[in-house]
Amino acid sequence: MKKIVTIAILVAITVIMSIFPVMSTATVDRICPKCGTELDADQVYCTNCGEKWTEKVCKNCGAELGEEDNYCPQCGASTLEGMTIFNYVIATLICILGIAGITVGIYCIYLKMKGKGGY
Repeated sequence: MKKIVTIAILVAITVIMSIFPVMSTATVDRICPKCGTELDADQVYCTNCGEKWTEKVCKNCGAELGEEDNYCPQCGASTLEGMTIFNYVIATLICILGIAGITVGIYCIYLKMKGKGGY
């Protein structure tokens, strides 16, 4: 029985890892729109001219973006930063329900194999 539960948990972990996106840790090079100085990914103001960095440019190609653009009109890169907290909560709940379903299903199969009935 312990082996079956262990296998169910490993399958569930594999499913969870495939659902959640891998978060990128790569830094994106940014260029100050006023003076052209290269900015670090966490900089808000240019250290050369003091210009405030705006997120209205594509981080992939530098093209200007509209307020409602989810994708760059120049290169097609996504302007979205990733999943929102709400999406993570929903995905987590779905995964928990999936794990519970898999576990109950495997337990029912185990009971049938032991001849104790089951579902």
